[in-house]
Amino acid sequence: MAASTSFWPDGRQGAVSLTFDDGTPNQLATAVPLVQEHGLRGTFYVCPRGDDFEERCAPWRGVSGAF
Repeated sequence: MAASTSFWPDGRQGAVSLTFDDGTPNQLATAVPLVQEHGLRGTFYVCPRGDDFEERCAPWRGVSGAF
């Protein structure tokens, strides 16, 4: 039997992908701090809709790349 090699670093056995849809304000207040507190990374999908899109995106620019 051939020795197996792990695809994942440091002998880990898998990964979890965290994604958050629609960029709602509660994600900024709740999800972003929790993800940061636990040293995790997340992907937040902010939908480009509405006349105030630029204004709604402003707080997200502050957390972009913070992970």
